[in-house]
Amino acid sequence: MYLAHTLEDLHKPTGNWNSAELLDGDIIKVGDLTTCLVQSGEIICLAVLEISSFEYKYSKCQVTSISMDDFEKLDNGNQSKVTVLVQIMDLEAASKT
Repeated sequence: MYLAHTLEDLHKPTGNWNSAELLDGDIIKVGDLTTCLVQSGEIICLAVLEISSFEYKYSKCQVTSISMDDFEKLDNGNQSKVTVLVQIMDLEAASKT
């Protein structure tokens, strides 16, 4: 898919520039939200995270999006080739039952 845009389009966008339709395949982008469990002592919380950046381990190259295939690849030491920097947006402690 090829999209042609002018400089004026970038200054005054009319569409949704964050649309998944602009990208092919499974892509994770800066600004996407995700979740994980965080434990502090005996307290477990659900953390809502916003992705701030991606950095490739060996080239130290920072990118604004990455394919799921690249994200899931491991190096020879069975470690991820990508570091993901995130910011915690919200924490919700698990309720006791």
